[in-house]
Amino acid sequence: MLTELCNLPIVSSMLIESRPQETTSLRRSDFVLKAGFEDGSEHLILIEFLSFWKPLAPIKVLEYRCRHILEENLPVREL
Repeated sequence: MLTELCNLPIVSSMLIESRPQETTSLRRSDFVLKAGFEDGSEHLILIEFLSFWKPLAPIKVLEYRCRHILEENLPVREL
């Protein structure tokens, strides 16, 4: 799905569920995948779904991004 819809050259991915995803504000990421790319690199893919736009949505995604960079020490792509 990520390869077709987002044009990302992913060759493998793994849903990261076993690691803590909640913050002190009790917010949780929708989906975080660890993806391996054709060039051998690994990135985290952060997917958030919104039923309607919320002005603070980019700030929440930034919070998730920072937390996952610190936990996984990998670059993050948001979708």
